[in-house]
Amino acid sequence: MNMELIDCANHGSQPFGVVCGHLQSNGKKLGFHEQEAEEGRKPDAWCNDCHERWQLMKQSEKEREQWEEVCNFKVVCGACYEEIKEENKTANTFDLEVLTIEKLLNQLSKQEYPVILAQSFPSWLPEAYVQMMSNIATQVISIESKLLSMEDAIQVNLDRDKTDEWVFATSIAKDYWTFDIEQNIMYYEQIEEHFVPKKMNIHFNQWLQLCFLLQKLDHVQEKYLITIALQEALQESLYIINPSLVDHFKNII
Repeated sequence: MNMELIDCANHGSQPFGVVCGHLQSNGKKLGFHEQEAEEGRKPDAWCNDCHERWQLMKQSEKEREQWEEVCNFKVVCGACYEEIKEENKTANTFDLEVLTIEKLLNQLSKQEYPVILAQSFPSWLPEAYVQMMSNIATQVISIESKLLSMEDAIQVNLDRDKTDEWVFATSIAKDYWTFDIEQNIMYYEQIEEHFVPKKMNIHFNQWLQLCFLLQKLDHVQEKYLITIALQEALQESLYIINPSLVDHFKNII
């Protein structure tokens, strides 16, 4: 890869990057937020104030231009960029904490149901799932997960007439989640006209933790631009739930 170089009075010929004017004017501990790097240069970067200012805008093309004007981006050499980064980076403040199952249960909407006979669902379903879902209502947790009440799940699976899988959740699109007969959680993603299955290698409690993490991610993405720090924070939280999720969701943002 050929990197475009600029001449720096302090560091000579260097690849370049772009930072907001606040960072370039020798600030310290102002925060440092990067987007993914473009080929041949460092990632664009901005301070905490610019990061917070973005969430106040409607994120139209015009407001994006206004935001860039306020940021007053400056070109700096790669070595200066790294020095600025070291002087200004602070701990990220994204709320991507992985919640305990006890806390998650308190967030799930409850509903009283008539007693559901055991014959209504397969005997091989995970016991933790069956016990937990006895009074849980159908609810959207995140874009990727709409958890079905036991009543709704029974109806969905009756309509499918498939005995070796159990649909327990869908997405707000057409994707869906199942248990197979060995209690593996499978994710079926619609790609064009086909549903492609993916074995997740997690149990139901971990699935719930994943869904509430993705809910938090949805909220963060509504406010902020996607940055390297956000991607790294998400990967750390996924690893806490189950290391296998890091590969499954490496391109989610």
